[in-house]
Amino acid sequence: EVLKNRNFRNLWLGQIFSQISVNMLMFVLVLRVYETTVSNTAVSLVVLCMGVPAVIFGVLTGTLVDQWDKRNVMVVTNLIRMVLILGFFVSSETTIWIYLLVTAVSVSTQFFVPSEAPTIPRIVEEKWLLTANSLFTLTFYVSVILGFMLSGPALKFFGPRNVFLLLSALLALAAL
Repeated sequence: EVLKNRNFRNLWLGQIFSQISVNMLMFVLVLRVYETTVSNTAVSLVVLCMGVPAVIFGVLTGTLVDQWDKRNVMVVTNLIRMVLILGFFVSSETTIWIYLLVTAVSVSTQFFVPSEAPTIPRIVEEKWLLTANSLFTLTFYVSVILGFMLSGPALKFFGPRNVFLLLSALLALAAL
């Protein structure tokens, strides 16, 4: 029943495309950085560039997003991340470039995260709220798993450069 709600269905599909793209990005970059540097430290820095902005900016962005239209924040954030990921298409060989782009993707994600879940009570009837929240949470974890699982085949099929076009396309779909 909850998926019959057009607004929730769009939010849910956006979540799927967005989460899969960002999780695939993380795994693809870990593989690319290790492949180009053969350094565990370089890989650790990629993970830190993705995680540290959440700690530094999470509270601030949450406070800002509470004052803005969440739908617009999600659309704009997905478009920003789409453009940033296209930066990896331009070059994913230079580790400094990768660190800068990953950090920018992570900072923009800090605006996206507090926009998603608070939208659910605004678009779903109270009787469907538990179902909607459960579906959203389940989808979050499944998308993490799928993002990591699909990374290897996507790299093999699209290649180490063109895979970023796929990830950007997924974020464009999420923005839609």
